[in-house]
Amino acid sequence: MLHGTDRYHLLECAGCERITLRHESWNSYETDDDGHPITATVYYPPAISRKEPAWLDSPDGPFFIDFDNTIKKFLREIYSGLHNDSRALATMGIRALIEHIMIDQVGDNGAIGANVDLFIKAGYIAPKSEALFRENLLESGHAAMHRGYFPRPSDIAALLDIAESLIETIYVHPHQAKGQKIPPRKSKR
Repeated sequence: MLHGTDRYHLLECAGCERITLRHESWNSYETDDDGHPITATVYYPPAISRKEPAWLDSPDGPFFIDFDNTIKKFLREIYSGLHNDSRALATMGIRALIEHIMIDQVGDNGAIGANVDLFIKAGYIAPKSEALFRENLLESGHAAMHRGYFPRPSDIAALLDIAESLIETIYVHPHQAKGQKIPPRKSKR
């Protein structure tokens, strides 16, 4: 016979006073190796797992006035997915974002493999990082789409670190460098 419980707790953070609902549940069919029930705990809303980078809305950033920017939209949806613990969807979003960036930089060459090869050949990925780019970033997106891969939070954080770094290198840093005055060189005497 199946039995179990559901417990709900309304919590308030002692620091920021944020209200959260904690749901704890267990049933007699889900047990550990010793036969003890496994308690599942879910928070509503879940803790925000990733803060948006400052450059996303910075007046000094490349996306500030461009409200319809695709990169900005992708990132917002990815962060929203993480906020709702939709890790597979966030991973697919990261993969879609990277493909958009590749097409933006080297054009659409008809297939993801051709886009990746040209993107790497154009120098956007350092030779030492090529395997990381292909095997971690892109393959994680493929696995989430085609093989039911649900990455751990730490895996998502690593994927976003790579994606955000790529965006910073291609879009943010060049934008910030525009108009920057080159310091005078030391005169030879």
